[in-house]
Amino acid sequence: QENTKDIMKKIGSYVFNVDNFFKMVQILIRFRTGIPVLIMGETGCGKTSLINAIAEINNYKMYTLNIHAGVNDNEIVQFMVKHKLLEESIKYDKYEDDVDNLFNIRTDSMSVSESLNLSLRSSQISEHENNNSNEQKDDKLIIVFFDEFNTCNSLGLLTEIMCSKKCQGINVKKNVVFVGACNPYRKKTKQSETSALVKEGNKNSFQKLVYAVNPLTYTQLYYLFNFGSLDSENEKKYITGIVEVEIPEYVKEKSSLNSVKELIILSFTKAQSFIKERNGKESVSMRETRKFMSIYKFF
Repeated sequence: QENTKDIMKKIGSYVFNVDNFFKMVQILIRFRTGIPVLIMGETGCGKTSLINAIAEINNYKMYTLNIHAGVNDNEIVQFMVKHKLLEESIKYDKYEDDVDNLFNIRTDSMSVSESLNLSLRSSQISEHENNNSNEQKDDKLIIVFFDEFNTCNSLGLLTEIMCSKKCQGINVKKNVVFVGACNPYRKKTKQSETSALVKEGNKNSFQKLVYAVNPLTYTQLYYLFNFGSLDSENEKKYITGIVEVEIPEYVKEKSSLNSVKELIILSFTKAQSFIKERNGKESVSMRETRKFMSIYKFF
């Protein structure tokens, strides 16, 4: 078994406290019972880093699909096929992105559909033979992480995959568990600064929302894990933890180390509070702390 030092080395600068420890426990319980973990929380509150830490600590294999507004059903299916997460292969979706190529395989004696079916049968037979010769049974848990999943228009397919463990009717392997991270579907409460590039009279509904996301399906809402946002106390603990880990080796005069750390922590907590009061809680995140650390190390 690994000791605490080995675990901390694995997760690097990730900050442990009571808040994220209990969140980890709740997520691991859901993994054991096969319940999908759909995390909703403000941007930069630690959703992605928490799942990465769970995978690192437990030596779980993890596949991540970073979803955005341009991701479609076919890309999601291909992601599932590429990482061999299904009990059977879905081959036909491979051809959806380039339909024109289908007509290049036509011959005088075969129709397009006959040629396509022949190609599919031969590729499936070839893959089946390769799987039989190379397949090794591995029951180790695999985490599949769909980040920002409610930014795209494929929520129907993602509901089937994460909540029903099927992909277009094909069963997902039993050792696969799903995690999805999403931002709240919420209207703006404070008027933000208007960009000069906004077209007058534009009725884009996303402009009224805090995040450009789609509402979740009823099934997804049933499995929702409310990550919430960080209160001032926990936010300060996270900032303190990051500073404690990152700063010491970059301060040459060790006698001034404590004062440097206190100054950074105080500056960040004050800045975060100011921006939240001015623009709302969604306008700040822990990412700013990480960005500052990168700049501090550079200079």
